Amino acid sequence: MRRSELREHIFRMVFGLDFNEGEEIPEQIQLYFEQLDDVKERDMEYIREKAEHIAEKREEIDALLNTHTKGWKTSRMNKVDLSILRVAVYEMNGTMRFRLVLQSIRQ
Repeated sequence: MRRSELREHIFRMVFGLDFNEGEEIPEQIQLYFEQLDDVKERDMEYIREKAEHIAEKREEIDALLNTHTKGWKTSRMNKVDLSILRVAVYEMNGTMRFRLVLQSIRQ
């Protein structure tokens, strides 16, 4: 599976986080995978791992977004945009690029 396809599946799972309780997430992930055709085990594991990490860090990511956005707290954002931002922040967190983005936002 291409990286863009992996990201799309991760996004879909992250989007679903807002509609499910914490204990329901593993079951929802399994149901999601059951609807997919021809997905390799390593791709499913990659998608599951990233989605679960984002779920674990959701509060931290949202706090970071709330700190650096002006006039748009996460509670006001639509769920699609918020999910995209969560995935992006998770992917960039800890990289030099992410630090440069935050630095430019602060200025």
